[in-house]
Amino acid sequence: GMIQIPFVKEEYHDDITMPEDDTTLKSYVSMFSDTFIKALERVSYCINSKERYKPSLCGVYIGLEEDHMDFVGTDAHVLVKDCIKDFSTSGISEDSRKYCIMDVNFVNIVTRTIKDGHIKLCMGNKAIKIKNESYTFIMRNIPEKYPNYNAVFPTLDGPKVIVDRKEFLNTLKMVNTTLNNTFIANDHNRVIIEIKEGILKIKTAKTECKVNMEGCRADTFVGFNGIFLQRIFEHI
Repeated sequence: GMIQIPFVKEEYHDDITMPEDDTTLKSYVSMFSDTFIKALERVSYCINSKERYKPSLCGVYIGLEEDHMDFVGTDAHVLVKDCIKDFSTSGISEDSRKYCIMDVNFVNIVTRTIKDGHIKLCMGNKAIKIKNESYTFIMRNIPEKYPNYNAVFPTLDGPKVIVDRKEFLNTLKMVNTTLNNTFIANDHNRVIIEIKEGILKIKTAKTECKVNMEGCRADTFVGFNGIFLQRIFEHI
């Protein structure tokens, strides 16, 4: 038989090179592989790998701050941020690149391949390098500006409650069976989290269920897309 192999001309491929111009890591972030992989998994589930018009939304943003690292993923509907503090740096200066956007397809490869030990992460202008005892990955850095994700999170302190994650998730799943399975915001897929007289309820237009809680006793309520909320609690 015959097979067809698609290709493009060589000039369409940018050279993937690291800023060190050799195979060694001169500046990098080091952490446990398990810490790195779990952070990627917690934020990558909501990324749309087929996004055509906003390449930055096709990857996980990794940013090095003064005392923590941000891992961020979004599909423009749901935004998830995970912060880790268990890491060390070597050779990082003011001139070093301190952020990158890792394509979600490479994220899937890395999370399935790296299992234990330590990893070293080097963030270059064109490429990202991840190295551990067994593997070295070099992947393209998405050359886009990432949205200001911090602007999404409220700055004011609101009511806080403590709930059992499994109990809340199981109750939410049961309530969600009465909703339309759609991401379009309307009254048919909205759940209300209501706290009244010290009791927390998850409500829809058709049903309501109680969940045990500790903390806030002030009466309050807030609405969520039930499907989005379920996805978030499934990946916490």
